[in-house]
Amino acid sequence: MNTLKLLALLFISTTFFSCIDEPTPPVTDLRAEISREWDVTENDGNFTLDFKATITKDASDETKILISNFHNLGNDITAYAIVYSTNSLEIPTQTIGNTIIQGTGEISATYEKIVWTYTAEEENIVNVTGTFTIANISKKLQ
Repeated sequence: MNTLKLLALLFISTTFFSCIDEPTPPVTDLRAEISREWDVTENDGNFTLDFKATITKDASDETKILISNFHNLGNDITAYAIVYSTNSLEIPTQTIGNTIIQGTGEISATYEKIVWTYTAEEENIVNVTGTFTIANISKKLQ
């Protein structure tokens, strides 16, 4: 009988403690962390180009960011990328201006740098590596 009581007590205590909600860690909105103006350096193997680009959160989709002046195509030209919780980014195939782009990006753990690897196709396909670094910390847009 004591064994039965002990098993019942063990079952009840296990059930009780397994029902206690564990606190969930806060989820960082990566889009907010990287929404700002960036200094950009791009290299396609033939030349290096320096310019500025701006990242903002897409108001209509919580998984996307909008990037103005991506590939130095102009501030009125906007590309989009999908943000993953692993600090990675995907640029789905899209046409911005007259250029078809697609690729990936990686956000640094400190959110101070993004390295992009992508292709850009106008008349020919160019493989580009772009590095975004913080232009001015006070210009964070959120």
